[in-house]
Amino acid sequence: MNFSIKSALKNLINYSSINTEPQKELDDLVYLASQIFNTPISLISILEKDRQVFKSRIGLELDQSLKEDSFCHHTLHHPDQPLIVTDALSDNRFIKSRLVTGYPNIRFYAGIPLKNSKNEIFGTFCIIDKKPRVISESEIKCLEILSRKAMFHLNSREIISNQKKVLKETSKKIINLERIETSLNKLNTISNYENALFELGFKQNSNGFFLRFLSEGIKKLYPDLNTSLEEITAVYILRNLNPKQRFKIIRRFLTSLNSEKEVKFEYLKNLNGNKVWYRVIFSSEKKEADSWLVHGIVKNITYEKEYQSALKKILFDISHIIRKPITTIIGLSDLLSNNTNLKLDEKLEIVNLISMASKELEKYTVGLNSDYQDKMDNLIDY
Repeated sequence: MNFSIKSALKNLINYSSINTEPQKELDDLVYLASQIFNTPISLISILEKDRQVFKSRIGLELDQSLKEDSFCHHTLHHPDQPLIVTDALSDNRFIKSRLVTGYPNIRFYAGIPLKNSKNEIFGTFCIIDKKPRVISESEIKCLEILSRKAMFHLNSREIISNQKKVLKETSKKIINLERIETSLNKLNTISNYENALFELGFKQNSNGFFLRFLSEGIKKLYPDLNTSLEEITAVYILRNLNPKQRFKIIRRFLTSLNSEKEVKFEYLKNLNGNKVWYRVIFSSEKKEADSWLVHGIVKNITYEKEYQSALKKILFDISHIIRKPITTIIGLSDLLSNNTNLKLDEKLEIVNLISMASKELEKYTVGLNSDYQDKMDNLIDY
């Protein structure tokens, strides 16, 4: 096997961190090992960077020890072989270990490496005696069977933990979708966004309002205006709108004269067979008793409207489609965590179902975010 001690150590902390609570299934296996081999100590140790943690144990008061004193650490050098020490006081590797010279006075040790889904060692399943002894091939075989049971349980927990991480990352992506509105508000200030500035004058009891200023942007907003900028008048622009829109604009305009507050409204125009949305924002300033200045901006908000429409669809899909795999993952995880009577093949089937649901969820959210990003890019380009 292509094995790297450095690579294995890099993954040890991650594995240990997801399996910190005592688990009855592991305690049962440790108890069986102690009874089968008639050893005072049996345990499952998990390696970390500078120590080993005793995940499940019987006959030992310690819950951890330094890595330099551990027997488990030496399995990293021979990952495909059991570590058998018949008499630690006669073995130069362990003769100075504090676990040998002091409590618990280890003499005999037999440990089977435990490996994660990447085939990297994360700990050992071992039996320990305080006196020298030997172990037969058939006994080693029995110890390997118990270790495989422990590996299956621990790796199942690892898979569930990884799927929960995927679910958490997916949730973050969904939250990003909810920030679209904020992004849209910022995008409205982009310099190349199609808009036109205007200033109108209005005098009561006269011919109404007249155009004082209009920026070049009007040509982008209204490419169907077949006249020069100098020839454009307020009446000319109003004639390009349908009667309902003209009435709406004039009414809003007159309302602003009375309140002198900022007025906003949107309207739809059919331009060369395409629907184009505009937003008008303006405010008035009273100059004399019967005259006002009105200044404002007209924006093309077609892409924003399209994006809002896409957002509604995405949010609909989130609430109706993503909910299904999320509910499946939560339900299966609860079943696996709360039911201690499940058989090993039943647990494996549940883990596989969780994995399938998580992949379905990940695939869909990646698609959503891709769609979201495409829409955002189009809006920025515009």
